[in-house]
Amino acid sequence: MLSFPSTFSFHFRWSMGAPSSLHGLGAENDEEEEEGWHLLGDVPFRKWTCYPAPLPCLESLNLDEHIVVGAAHGGPFAVMRDAKNGVVLGSERPSSYLRIYSSAGLLLGQAPWDLGSKVVCMGWTESEALVVISEAGHVHWYTVLGESMDAEALENSIRNAPNEKGRKCATQLFVEGSPRRVIEAQVWACGYVALSDDFTLHVYDGSISDPDSRLYRLSVTLLSGRRSPTSMAVLTLPVGGEGVGGQGGSRTGALQILLGTSDNALVMVDGQSGLCELPALQASLPGPVVKMRASPDSRFLACFAEGLLTVYATGNYSKVLGPFDAGTSQVPEAMVWCGKDALAMYWRGMGLGLVGPYGDFYHFPYAGEAMVVVQEVDSCRLWTESGGCEILQRVPTATEAIHRIGSTEPAAMLYDAAEAFQQGDPTADENIRAILASPPTPGGTGPAKGGGAITSGMPSSPSHFSSPSLSSSSGGGGNKSPLQGAIHACLRAALGAWDVGKQKRYLQAAAYGKGFEDEEEQKQWQPSSSIDAGDGDMGRNKADEFVGVCRKLRVLNHLRRPAVGIPTTAWQLAQGGREGGWAALLNRLLLRRLYFLAWKVCEYLRLGPEKETVLVRWACALILSPQAVHLSDRELCDQIRRRFQAAFAKDPSFPPALSYAPIARTADQVRRRGLATLLLDYDSSASSQVDLLLEMGEFKLALGKALRSNNLDVAYRALFFLEAHKASQEAFLALLASHPSSLRLLRVYYRSRLTKESRTPWFNVSLARGDLMEAGTLVAFQAYAQDSHPRRIELLREAARLFGHQGKQPLSSISSTASSPAGTSSFMPSLAMPSVAATVAPNTTSPSFFHRVTEEQADLLEVQAALERRLGKNENVFVGLSVSETIYNLIVLASDALPSSLSPSLPPSMLLAEAARVAKKFKVPDKRFWHVKINALAASGQFENLKAFASEKKSPVGYKPFAQACIKHKQPSGVVETYIDRVASHEDRFDLYVEVRLWQKAAEAAFRLKDVLRLRQVQANCMMPGLQRSIDDLIAKLG
Repeated sequence: MLSFPSTFSFHFRWSMGAPSSLHGLGAENDEEEEEGWHLLGDVPFRKWTCYPAPLPCLESLNLDEHIVVGAAHGGPFAVMRDAKNGVVLGSERPSSYLRIYSSAGLLLGQAPWDLGSKVVCMGWTESEALVVISEAGHVHWYTVLGESMDAEALENSIRNAPNEKGRKCATQLFVEGSPRRVIEAQVWACGYVALSDDFTLHVYDGSISDPDSRLYRLSVTLLSGRRSPTSMAVLTLPVGGEGVGGQGGSRTGALQILLGTSDNALVMVDGQSGLCELPALQASLPGPVVKMRASPDSRFLACFAEGLLTVYATGNYSKVLGPFDAGTSQVPEAMVWCGKDALAMYWRGMGLGLVGPYGDFYHFPYAGEAMVVVQEVDSCRLWTESGGCEILQRVPTATEAIHRIGSTEPAAMLYDAAEAFQQGDPTADENIRAILASPPTPGGTGPAKGGGAITSGMPSSPSHFSSPSLSSSSGGGGNKSPLQGAIHACLRAALGAWDVGKQKRYLQAAAYGKGFEDEEEQKQWQPSSSIDAGDGDMGRNKADEFVGVCRKLRVLNHLRRPAVGIPTTAWQLAQGGREGGWAALLNRLLLRRLYFLAWKVCEYLRLGPEKETVLVRWACALILSPQAVHLSDRELCDQIRRRFQAAFAKDPSFPPALSYAPIARTADQVRRRGLATLLLDYDSSASSQVDLLLEMGEFKLALGKALRSNNLDVAYRALFFLEAHKASQEAFLALLASHPSSLRLLRVYYRSRLTKESRTPWFNVSLARGDLMEAGTLVAFQAYAQDSHPRRIELLREAARLFGHQGKQPLSSISSTASSPAGTSSFMPSLAMPSVAATVAPNTTSPSFFHRVTEEQADLLEVQAALERRLGKNENVFVGLSVSETIYNLIVLASDALPSSLSPSLPPSMLLAEAARVAKKFKVPDKRFWHVKINALAASGQFENLKAFASEKKSPVGYKPFAQACIKHKQPSGVVETYIDRVASHEDRFDLYVEVRLWQKAAEAAFRLKDVLRLRQVQANCMMPGLQRSIDDLIAKLG
């Protein structure tokens, strides 16, 4: 078992604060660099001051009497007086404030705080929202400027949560007057977790502005009064593969909550799989875990119990390190990870201890003063009264390779060569030649002694804690020449340096090495994705990568100035939460309302899409500012518009299609609806305009814009929204009346949505408008969607009544056609007659016409249904057919040639008589009736009835249809000839004789017509020599 010494004055592997004396040789600048290094085993760490003491806020602030928490990624510190320390008489007002300071100690904002409310937990989310949870279950949200966030917006974001337990407001964990209390809580990257005294976990997942946020509750049944919780840790494990969790955790990660218990156990609560106890850990724990801390990527968990420190891997919770004896059972005031490489623990009166992955220990003495330690993804940040703001970090691999005494790495040789060149030393050339003569190595500069390095040259993790994929030092991948690896290492060292002078020296070394590369090496250059992460179009080649590093450093250096106070590193920038990169950084600048700086960063780094975000956030802040109260809507709109136009003019590549909808929404929220409508006029997206106008209640304006957009989706979305949200039908009709085109759109849509059960809301709208023609048309459409014939007839009668009540004036806008009903095919397809077009009256758009034809159709359906009942058939022999088809099928069914299965129960004479009655009832003209009957008799083989029908009386259609029907159904020429002889027209006779090849009769008909051409036609086709000679004689007679 490894052990901390009982005192903190000696017995360490390396004496406190003393520089390492391992290296006796090396350049002067290497010794100067290493003076700030502290060896933890073989791994060097460095600590430097970002903002020296005394910090402005700490001159009048006693950290011992306050609760102080810092945000990750160089974020601010929140300071609140600890209620348990009491209030000094006469100082109630200054003590009753929650204050937020930058890392440089400058006040960013403050908010009043009730000291009577006991704070259980205070922390920052990754979006820099401050969450304060009180014992009574109140959850307070604050911005980085100390402004209270809108609780109503938070409620709306989780009101429709899918979890049934998430309906309560996230700002109040318990109902009013509940005796429940919060006993443990922790704020994590995407929300908070609170444990109440009834052992229920309240988990909030999401930011305050995220509509997908949710609050849910989990009951921890493994806890009880005898098994009380002693500590808590929240982990966000990446789903599939490696990634950054914890402070950079993703909402897609698996959330795990670990609870230490009084019986030396650990209970894991998983939102997906439920509760689980970890018995393997209980055996290795010496006592109750009083403090737990997950690593930045949530891959390791540090536990402190009974003065012993143990580290577990969260994958299977196997022991990785320890137990390590701290030499004291006192619970450390702070226990955080220093990147992924070491664990930092702070005790009041004992100082800060750093524990490495192999049990090595290093002590930083802080003589009894209070300290705030903030965990970062690559380091830890210290806030003290004597030291100001400091950063403790593992020395980047590239920096270690360059400055390690006696190093023969190409990066060190290149750095020395550049220094020598600056001093005019001829050894510079020797170093360059030595680098060029070296053989290529995979990945360039190798890892420094003491463990592998994390990608991108940032602080590395020894293999004891790190996965193999995080142990590469190349950052670029592939086989590189030594010179390329050296240049790359210098660029990484520049990104890891804090001092501007050192950054310049590293960049000068990289630039010096670039001059010795040949063209082939330039082509084979493999840029580092880590260096250029978030740099937009930078990094396509070595020159772009070098420029990208310079630009990034310039931005980072500006952010580190005390006036801005964001001491972030390049690695923190790349791992900046879910958004990552520059987007996360710009969001933090905008939260501080540093709009000009954010704009300049976008311009300098050529970040196009982020510029729009900056402009929109600036405009929203302008509307919310006190100065906006004194400006009219037009003046404020013009001011915003001028600013945007200036941005467009300065940068032609900037997209002019900027969305004004978020700005207009902000204006509407502060009850400046006139300003909102003015701003929306400049929005290029009709969808955004219409959606926001509908939210604002500007229904008439929204409908007008939707109809003018020429976008059917937008127009229908507006119409359906208005239909659902209008207070009364009268108001909806009045709105439609002001836009006639909306009526046509609704009619087209609802006609397509008709069903046999529903007429759609359009029927009610038509009735309310007095448009009985449209209402009747809808009912007629619905009638033909019915399967039941009585129901279809009933609806047709209703449609006819609606048409009859409409005025007599023409309504040309109403369609007179209806879709054909289903199932209208003939009973016998082989015998069915094609549909015959109806003769329509000239005024086909008058209500009387609609009324008459609808009544007739209902009558026809009744007659057809009665015929089917009389025939005793279940098949649709008649229903759904036209009048002509009904008559046709009646005549066909009178045939003796039908199969017995199709034979009707009525005699043929009655069927023929029924056909005549149908024709009479529906006033079928004689000519049409004769045509239908002739075709039906011929098609069904009733040629005797056809002959009798021809002799019944003089045919109104002549006898040509008789002859044609016989020819079509291949009757003997003698039968056909009897009908042709009765045809009055000689021309028709000739054509019919030719068709049945009666050439002699055809020649006689042609002679009577005195038509030589017809005679020649017969002569050419008859192939009868005698007839041909006779035709010559006839032609001679005609001269």
